[in-house]
Amino acid sequence: MALSDSQISAQAERLAGSIAQAGFIVVLSPDSLEVHPRTSLPYPPAVPPPPEPPASVFVPGEESEFKGRDLPKAIQAYRTLTKPNIPAVQAGALLRLGRTLRKAG
Repeated sequence: MALSDSQISAQAERLAGSIAQAGFIVVLSPDSLEVHPRTSLPYPPAVPPPPEPPASVFVPGEESEFKGRDLPKAIQAYRTLTKPNIPAVQAGALLRLGRTLRKAG
């Protein structure tokens, strides 16, 4: 059974009450970080967003997709970009690939 975010936060707050003198609990999720009890740290740690890939990476596919209207060529260009082990490039390529595949039918 999976717990909702609010259930996890409530449970962490309860547990933190019993260890408030000795420490704190950190709850991580894909898009947030919570500390319990909330007053245990002087400031919440901030995680900078990952860097965006340079737009130039996607230029060959986008030129094929938009200027040349060559969807098969654009699809191939985006598929190639899903292979590198760079999450930001993969995410951008998958987004563009999905858009192009939808256009292609």
